[in-house]
Amino acid sequence: MPQSSQRKPESRLGRRLGFTLVEMLVVMGVIAVLGLISALAVKRVSDDVKISGATNQMMSYLGEARAEAIRKRQCVLVTFRVKQLSDSRQLTQVIAAGWSGRFRNPVSDVWNEPYYPLTNIAPLDLPVGIKVAAPRSDFDQANRFITQPELANNLSGARERGRSIGIMFGPDGTVLTRNPQAPAAGTTYASAYVDFDLVPGTTNYNQNVGTTSDGARFFVYDEYVDEPSIQYVQSLAIFSDQECRERYDTTQWRGTSTSGNETSGENLMRLQQSEFIESNASRVEFNRFTGVAQVVGR
Repeated sequence: MPQSSQRKPESRLGRRLGFTLVEMLVVMGVIAVLGLISALAVKRVSDDVKISGATNQMMSYLGEARAEAIRKRQCVLVTFRVKQLSDSRQLTQVIAAGWSGRFRNPVSDVWNEPYYPLTNIAPLDLPVGIKVAAPRSDFDQANRFITQPELANNLSGARERGRSIGIMFGPDGTVLTRNPQAPAAGTTYASAYVDFDLVPGTTNYNQNVGTTSDGARFFVYDEYVDEPSIQYVQSLAIFSDQECRERYDTTQWRGTSTSGNETSGENLMRLQQSEFIESNASRVEFNRFTGVAQVVGR
């Protein structure tokens, strides 16, 4: 019997020699998602490395400043300044300052303590995007952090208003919240500032407040030239300000806020920064009896 000339049907596997368009799109989508996850993971690791490095630098610097206070038997202040770079970026600079031994009374019932940068402890530049914050201890705002402003976020007169913080080591190395030689508590308010443009050999301790003219002009930090009064703190938080700003609309952080209003301006900035810092910062605290700094985790 003659064989049939009818060909056997090809198997489904034999007919499919490539991918369909839908399959290719699915694969490309998976690759894109994996690439995004990898990029975010790499960025997160990079931020963690920066924060860890900055924390280690801070620990060393704090130890050096504490040792200087003990050696000189005088108060030494560690504070944080905005430093502008040549490419218009900014970074946070850590400064060790010594007390001038003076008290000034520029306005009624406010005594300022001029400090000057120590020449034997060089300033420390933290990585760009890393800042240092601390809980605000006045006006019942201990749950709100304050930190250095991002002065590039100043547009059309609407400025980002930060605050200045500092750790003060006493003559015995402990962390203080008031100069022991300040005027009697309850009669005057004493606050420190660093006179960065003090001419060596002179006693012209003028506190530069820039162009700010409101009642808080001695405390507002919104210009590079400012020498704001420093709020003494007892703990620090080191965090990625760059990552924080990627999460929020920072154009809403400019300007002042009315009392109790946290929907815009300085109060909104503190609220959102505090939310981020609580979960993402490296925390440094100080032994109550010795003043020795210790990292307490993130």
